[in-house]
Amino acid sequence: MSKKIEEVRSAWEKRLMDIPGVTGIGVALTKDRSQVCIKVYVSREYSKEAEQIPKEIEGYPVEVEIRKPFKAL
Repeated sequence: MSKKIEEVRSAWEKRLMDIPGVTGIGVALTKDRSQVCIKVYVSREYSKEAEQIPKEIEGYPVEVEIRKPFKAL
């Protein structure tokens, strides 16, 4: 992986946010806490559309998490 994960997340952010139901994108640890991943948050009602999200982007794993929409504070 030649690019840092933050660079990859930033480069892919618009494409991922254009998928219906995607509410946010971040960098986090995988569920098993073994490595960093790109985390894509989707709302429950759009979980079917989440199938469009790749499992890996530029060598980094991608995890999808169903969440309630984010609220600005």
